[in-house]
Amino acid sequence: MVLVFGGTTEGKIVAHLFDTIGQDYFYSTKTDSHQSVKGKRIFGELDFEEMKSFCSDNDIRLIIDAAHPFAVQLHDNIYKTVSQLGLELIRYDRIYPKINSDLVRYFNSFIDLIAATQKEKNKTILFLTGVQTIAKFQEIRKNHTCYFRILNTALSLQKAEASGISMDAVIPMNPDNGTEALIQLAKEKKAEL
Repeated sequence: MVLVFGGTTEGKIVAHLFDTIGQDYFYSTKTDSHQSVKGKRIFGELDFEEMKSFCSDNDIRLIIDAAHPFAVQLHDNIYKTVSQLGLELIRYDRIYPKINSDLVRYFNSFIDLIAATQKEKNKTILFLTGVQTIAKFQEIRKNHTCYFRILNTALSLQKAEASGISMDAVIPMNPDNGTEALIQLAKEKKAEL
């Protein structure tokens, strides 16, 4: 049996492929987002022990990790599970275009991003990293004006509110609105980073 970790565009692509070829699979997401996939839906965070038990109980032989790139703890738990149980793993990740510009900086972790951002003072920052990352950037918010574009869903709005952030700093918006909408948003918020 196959276990797909999704909830992303990449996860939907994998699910669509399996639906098309008639492959049975479990489709795991963090939240019950009512995605229309034919696989058996499971949702909720799985820690390492829960994941290992689920794989053993359901005779999982292959895990496809198509989860969000920022889901670091999930990726770690998947790797530990496949290593300990001797399962096959396919990581299906999004491809980011490499941009050669002095205006673009790349970071290997949130810690590196936060450290670099803290060297800047009094900037207006527009985060396009989603609702799950708001809590990670609490420290940055002390020295900067921050806005967070999140998915325009009731669940994302609930999570943003639960993070304690002012809802004035939250921008519910579909990320597929295109470049022009993003440019307009950056201008409107006077974003510097």
